[in-house]
Amino acid sequence: MKHKAFFTIIFTAAAIIAGCSHGLRYRPSDYSPEIQYIDSLRNSTDGPEYSESVTTPPDSLLRSWVGFAERFSAEDWQEAYDFTMSENNFSNVITWLRNTTAQYEFIVNAWSSVLFEVKEIDEFYEEMSVLLNLNLAMVKTVVSMGGGNGYIPPHYTDLLRAIGLMYRLTGDYVSCDAFCNEIYEGYRACGFSDVTSHTAVLYFRSQFLKESGNAEQAYAELAEFRSSQLPLCPQDELESTILILSEIESSLSGKESE
Repeated sequence: MKHKAFFTIIFTAAAIIAGCSHGLRYRPSDYSPEIQYIDSLRNSTDGPEYSESVTTPPDSLLRSWVGFAERFSAEDWQEAYDFTMSENNFSNVITWLRNTTAQYEFIVNAWSSVLFEVKEIDEFYEEMSVLLNLNLAMVKTVVSMGGGNGYIPPHYTDLLRAIGLMYRLTGDYVSCDAFCNEIYEGYRACGFSDVTSHTAVLYFRSQFLKESGNAEQAYAELAEFRSSQLPLCPQDELESTILILSEIESSLSGKESE
């Protein structure tokens, strides 16, 4: 299916978080692997991601999740879309999934497939950007509420890459430029050094600068980084940083594709 190939290429799946399941469960044997994976994440979290007090009755949340999951597993895209967008089913599904990582995986591994089949491509990009940015807002809230335990949703950097990709695919280079600060702050929040965080920004900038016809500026920024930032790189990050810089240079020169 076209959506399978598309999302295999552009999204990196987050690692499965270990954790025990509890509470209401409903996982028929014919659920698709994507649904089983997403469902497995809903109670898997090391941080204060969700509240045990939910105003919507749990059975209502479960019915919405199962209703979507059955239609998705059957690859009945229009039915899955119509059902999920009726009544409160979409918000119920998001609430059922409970934590931002499970919600992110739902967006990129399940809901994206539905949207890709039922929407025009411009609408698809727009709706995906909105949903991913909403997830980012929730992630940042979780991080700020983490207090002293240092909990970071494990999909944070994947989410940043996914949002950046949406901006690139739509040619929204103004938003790309503005998003660089979000990338830097996100990587720093995840515990990466200042140099590694700047490297992530540089990688993203090189992509959209090349695509927007500003490869010379990207080369200049790469040279500046090597002279001013690379000498400050922590020793344990030096090898990986040099490899990334080499990838950037190869991409700019057209020696390899993404």
